[in-house]
Amino acid sequence: MFLSDRSQASKALRSGGCNEIEVARLDGFQVAWLTARGRKRGAALRMVAEELYEDALPCRRFPAYKGQRYFSGHYWLATTGRHVGYESLLERTHLTLLDFDLDVVAVAAQPFVLQWPEGRRLAQHIPDFFVRHADGRASVVDVKPQARVSERDRVVFTAVREACAEVGWSHRVCHEPAPLLLRNVEWLAGYRRQVCDDPRIAGVLLAACDSPTPLGEVAAAHPVAEQARPVLFHLLWHQRIACDLSMRLSDSSLLTAVSVP
Repeated sequence: MFLSDRSQASKALRSGGCNEIEVARLDGFQVAWLTARGRKRGAALRMVAEELYEDALPCRRFPAYKGQRYFSGHYWLATTGRHVGYESLLERTHLTLLDFDLDVVAVAAQPFVLQWPEGRRLAQHIPDFFVRHADGRASVVDVKPQARVSERDRVVFTAVREACAEVGWSHRVCHEPAPLLLRNVEWLAGYRRQVCDDPRIAGVLLAACDSPTPLGEVAAAHPVAEQARPVLFHLLWHQRIACDLSMRLSDSSLLTAVSVP
């Protein structure tokens, strides 16, 4: 079952199908989510903080229709081999950056509905992403253009940050990333799939940059450039080779092989 928008989410949380959460309970942060099997669950956040929200189904759809204001879709995450939904191009941008982050092992979109008391009403928010890190830590990510953060957004993000702190998670709000970094990472993302991996060519390229070496020279270490460059960019995506991606990626970019423990 998916919850198609915030109003439907609110109705579902009040319905008999999710009796764990009731509007009358104004005693802290409550959360409702859909398990990997589509089962609707809800409870006080502090009681269910150990749930695997990275496996949760999105609690609302990612629609596509003529004339829609935002661009939505699904991004294939190389980290997990799964598709993750997004509701804007900026969200897709940050999915790409999360996929590139070696500390990230799983991401879920629209993972749960968070509710909390706000005066005499019940406020709620659906975070954009839930992230699981390599050491088991969890973080919640919201994506919003810097110029469009309203006073109400700040109030909501403060509440989400408090909820996360209560259970040992972190929360961050992501805005527009540095343009050059994004351009480089998006280019490398085109080579993230295993089809670009060739261990024999990779061995030649890694040996060619055991010390800082220009990208063009590393690529030329293999006699067929058409075969070498996709493998080289695949190694850069997986960070088997290091490079300063805050600068424009070109044949003069210095590459260094990264030792694998």
